[in-house]
Amino acid sequence: LPQVKACCLKADDSPEAFGDQIQQAIDESADGDTIRILADTNGESVRIEEKALTIDLDGHIWTGMEKDSEQKDSQKAGSVITAEDSTLTIIGSGTIQASEGYRSVTLKETDLTIGQEDEEGPEILGGSSEGLGIVYESDSLRGGVILACGGKVTLNSGRIADGYVEGEPQEATPSDAGQACGGGIAGIEGGTIENNAADYGYGGGLYVSSSEDLIIKKGEISQNEAADGLGGGLYFEGLGEEPADVRLKEVAVKENQARFGGAAVISGSCQVFS
Repeated sequence: LPQVKACCLKADDSPEAFGDQIQQAIDESADGDTIRILADTNGESVRIEEKALTIDLDGHIWTGMEKDSEQKDSQKAGSVITAEDSTLTIIGSGTIQASEGYRSVTLKETDLTIGQEDEEGPEILGGSSEGLGIVYESDSLRGGVILACGGKVTLNSGRIADGYVEGEPQEATPSDAGQACGGGIAGIEGGTIENNAADYGYGGGLYVSSSEDLIIKKGEISQNEAADGLGGGLYFEGLGEEPADVRLKEVAVKENQARFGGAAVISGSCQVFS
C-alpha cells in the first residue's frame, strides 16, 4: 500500500484529509489549513495557487523531484514548492532539500513566512553546487534557494543555505543585465543565511530588488560569496521613488566574499543604512 505522506489539518475542525502525496493533501486544503508532513518524502514537487496555508515539516526531510523523474513534464514540475498568489508559512524542524539543478522555493506574488519566533525553524537547502547552478528552471540566474517575485519573505527562525547561481563572466556593475542574483528576499526577522554563492553576480547570500524597506532584526549572514560580483553577504537595490531604509539589528555579517563589497553593497535609493 502507498505510504501516507501528509495530512491536511482543517482550520474549521472538519475531518482531516490524508494523502499518499503531499500535493493531494494540498489539493484538499482550504485557506487557513495546515499541511503536516508525516514521513520523509523523496522526489515530489508541489504547486500552491491562491491559498493561505501552513506547511509543518514536523521533523521530516522533503526532497523535490529530480531531472529524470516521472513528474518532470507535469505542470507541477520545478522547485520543491512553487506558490503563486498565495500566503505560505513553513514551520517545524525538518528540511526542504532541492534536487540538483533546482531551487527549493519559487514565489510569485506570495508572502512567505519561515519558522516561528523562539522555536527551531526549518532548513531550506538549495540543490546546486559550484559548477552547476539552476539549470532546469525557467529563471536560472536568480535565487539559488528562494526566488521571490513580489510578496514579502520573513525568516523568523531556521536556515537558508547551500544555494548557487552562476551567470556569464562579465564586468560586475549594477547596471549589467543578466547577472546572477542570490535571491529575492524582502524582509528578514531572524535565522541564518549561509553557504550560498552567486558567480558573476550580486548578493551571494541575499539579493533584494525592491521598493520596500529592508529590516533585518536578528540572525546571521555568513559564508556567502558573489565570486566576481557585488555584495558577498547582501546586495540591496532600492528601486522605489522614495528612498528606502536599510536597517540591521543584532545581525552578524561575517566571512562573506565578493569582488566588490564582501560584506554588503547598497545600491540605488537609500536614505538610511544602519
